Amino acid sequence: MPSGITQLFIGMVVAIGMVLVGVSAVGGAAKLERAQANTPGISTGHVEPDADARLSDRQQLRRLFFDERERLR
Repeated sequence: MPSGITQLFIGMVVAIGMVLVGVSAVGGAAKLERAQANTPGISTGHVEPDADARLSDRQQLRRLFFDERERLR
């Protein structure tokens, strides 16, 4: 069985190792976030639908073939 000093030393080494892993993970995530924010060409997977995509098919056809007074164009 290890002595008290040895257990204290092992505990400190493990704690310091855990802190280093945590700090490097947070630093890597922050670096990635900054890189994505500074690069306009990278897509984040979020797609903004345009106004026509939100309209029903019938509404799109009306806008295409009729004017404001409901007459054919």
